[in-house]
Amino acid sequence: MSPASHRFGALVSRACVLGLAAALVGFTPVVASAQGNGASARILTSRAELDSMAATAERAALKGEDRERNQQVAASIRERLREGDFQIGDRVAVTVQIDSIHTDTLLVRSGRVLILPNGPPPLQLAGVLRSEIQPLVKDEILKYVKARRVDAIPLMRVAIVGEVARPNFYDFVYDAPITTALMAAGGPNAMADLSRSVLRRDGKEVHSSTEVSRAIDRGLTLDKFGMQAGDELVIGRRKEFNFTQIFTYTSALAGLVTVYVALHNAQRAGR
Repeated sequence: MSPASHRFGALVSRACVLGLAAALVGFTPVVASAQGNGASARILTSRAELDSMAATAERAALKGEDRERNQQVAASIRERLREGDFQIGDRVAVTVQIDSIHTDTLLVRSGRVLILPNGPPPLQLAGVLRSEIQPLVKDEILKYVKARRVDAIPLMRVAIVGEVARPNFYDFVYDAPITTALMAAGGPNAMADLSRSVLRRDGKEVHSSTEVSRAIDRGLTLDKFGMQAGDELVIGRRKEFNFTQIFTYTSALAGLVTVYVALHNAQRAGR
């Protein structure tokens, strides 16, 4: 075989290998990664814990340790302490047991007030943290009725969408496991791939598929995972084989092999 023929044969062989590699890569799931940016403090964190976190960030900023970021963290926490957690449209599940047990899901109304059952005046929630709602509601209701039990549980409304049986918005308690939220939407459908699921907030990805998969495996709650009201848990769709692409790659490889075999046979016949 001449040097030129040898080089051509090597190029064809290399093209066959590259073509096969391209075919394999074309059907390998690609997982996009993104740096999660969870909440600086959990939703049910107490006022004392938040105050301590803000003070720590302020001290770090004064020392020049990542000053701008620590100043932003401290300012955000201080604002939360002043303004509280509740916004118009938030929901609170209130259970009152007098003779029987009665539960209502109450809506935070204009002015950030909660209309309580059994007669108390509207409860002002400006400046109130979610971790403070239980004793506040209990004390207010007990001023007007003699109840055996009063519970007030803030709810989180999040969207469970993508490859689930019933995609929609759902209300959950903050310490509900992510798996409970998933099953409330009917569970994954036949096309679901949990390893490709992401968490979105305001249209932006805040937790990658790797982070969501890890949270599900660890049994994290919505609160511990840093989810917030309005978030979207998007259940991923499994990778499907593209048979047209398979046929294209197979045909290309077959053509390259045919050329190589023909060239090899021609070289042998010319010896």
